[in-house]
Amino acid sequence: TKIVDSIEHRGFNQVYIIGGDGTMRGAVTIYDEVKRRGLKASVVGIPKTVDNDVGIIDWYVCLSEFACFFLLTTM
Repeated sequence: TKIVDSIEHRGFNQVYIIGGDGTMRGAVTIYDEVKRRGLKASVVGIPKTVDNDVGIIDWYVCLSEFACFFLLTTM
């Protein structure tokens, strides 16, 4: 996969993926490929949702909180 090729080529050892349920499924696919290749990289999923569709967690970043965080940390 192109994403894992890039992770390997750039020598990343940590990958943070922020998103909802579809993005978390993608993160699992990326993790599986990283593991299959034996790469020394951690894949971390950070749940974020606007429609509360991430069902297995107690807390998540909502869009407005993320927007505020992003604005405060990039200024």
